[in-house]
Amino acid sequence: MLREFEEEIIRVLEAALVELPKGAMSLGATPSKLPGLAISNAGFEFESSGLAEEVEERQPGAAEKFSGTGTQTSFKLKEKPLPRSVKVQYPPGTLLVEGRDFSTDYRAGSVSFRVPPTREKNNILVEYLPRNAVTMLKGLKLKATYVIDVWGSGRTEADALAEKVLKALLVAQPDLAARGTDLKPIAGSVEEEPKATKIRLRYALEREIRVEKAATLIEQVAISGKKIG
Repeated sequence: MLREFEEEIIRVLEAALVELPKGAMSLGATPSKLPGLAISNAGFEFESSGLAEEVEERQPGAAEKFSGTGTQTSFKLKEKPLPRSVKVQYPPGTLLVEGRDFSTDYRAGSVSFRVPPTREKNNILVEYLPRNAVTMLKGLKLKATYVIDVWGSGRTEADALAEKVLKALLVAQPDLAARGTDLKPIAGSVEEEPKATKIRLRYALEREIRVEKAATLIEQVAISGKKIG
């Protein structure tokens, strides 16, 4: 979850900071060489995403043609349709009314006519949404804070390296956003030590986590109870 993002950030920075010696960039630990970088996670939290319980169509509707025999009234569909999604044209171009001209068995996946269609090839067109055309999306938003400690032997070296880090991550923002990750700088600080300078850059990360599942459809609701008194 987060490890993948951290490895991506290291790849971005390694490509931009080719002057850094090997081993000068690490996750968590203070770098063994100067100049160097240390990347660490300072905590994360979750919140519900606006995707929760969102239903969306994932494939186009189905269209099937049938040939009337003059006696057959029921026609089996290849897939079970979603309730209230069936449209029937007979002959093609003439839209029939469900409940008056035909009925649909949504459990069995069949269409039945009140009067048998006449004998003719492909004179019945049935359009509908298959049940697997609709999925339910649930989402969580991951919010994390990352700290990038930029170490240099002095203020000048640390400043120059910190600027390169900021620029590299700024250039990488569109690519990260295209993969669902938003990364923004939020704060910074400077710490002077006897033989080194540390510039701490704080970044806010947001990533959406999605779970997709088939939508559960309620076809029938039965209410029962006892009469009191």
